[in-house]
Amino acid sequence: DIVWVALGAPKQEVFMSKLKPYLHRGVMIAVGAAFKFYSGMDEKRAPQWMLKAHLEFLYRIGNNPRKQIKRCAWILYTLPGLLYQEWRRKRCI
Repeated sequence: DIVWVALGAPKQEVFMSKLKPYLHRGVMIAVGAAFKFYSGMDEKRAPQWMLKAHLEFLYRIGNNPRKQIKRCAWILYTLPGLLYQEWRRKRCI
């Protein structure tokens, strides 16, 4: 079983963490805006040179700064705590 989750950060990660206890097999894959990109919907891809340099996130921040900066700030705010929790969990095993 494969569950494709395309809600965007951080919604898809929260959804996946809540769904995980109910899945006894299979895999969940967070794809973000990938479906929009490949279906030709409203999301525009970064120029090829940015894709090759793995800088697409900068292009997306520039195109929609209000939405992307808010997401980046949330991730930067919560990531250290999540990493610490994971480190403690693995240390206790």
